Amino acid sequence: MSSSSCSIQDALAVTQGSWDRITNPNGTKSLIYDFSASAKFTSDSVNQYVCRCCEFHQTIKGSFRLKSTANQWLYQTVNTAPGKAINTGGWVEDGVYLFGNTWGRYGYRNDPTTIGGVTYTSLGTQDVYSPGSRLTGCIYNMDDKPRWLGADPSTVKGIWIQLSFQLRIYDVCQDPWVEKQKIEFSIEDKWEW
Repeated sequence: MSSSSCSIQDALAVTQGSWDRITNPNGTKSLIYDFSASAKFTSDSVNQYVCRCCEFHQTIKGSFRLKSTANQWLYQTVNTAPGKAINTGGWVEDGVYLFGNTWGRYGYRNDPTTIGGVTYTSLGTQDVYSPGSRLTGCIYNMDDKPRWLGADPSTVKGIWIQLSFQLRIYDVCQDPWVEKQKIEFSIEDKWEW
């Protein structure tokens, strides 16, 4: 057990976006939602608070369905991580794909991604600890865009997305980890044409 611990200065806050229903130039349809989250942590040597002890994690469950030309809503397999399909029954770790099939988990400080010999310590602007390094930054910001892109109206008559999210801050300097804050919310949109 570490003598250092996590202290949250500004609580985890979620900024909800809205659904975008887009008809693409090629006639396909896309349904996109956008949300962001942020938190600020405290470093204080007197109380042994260390920012690196605070870590964000996100899990997801739910479904993506497409409406067939026979007017049936058919479940679609969508992976949030390699080999980890989003489902209605259980929570799965959420993350973001970078540069094709390279994947990283939201918030994990020790989850650097190596691509072509270069190690990235953030997942772009979608998952950032600052200032300084990912390992020690005291401010966390993330952005997520759950979506279905490019539904072909000649074979699909609608998109239906139902998702639930759990966003947590953990004190990872404790063994076992201690949950410091949790936010849970759901989003849903059904677009038919």
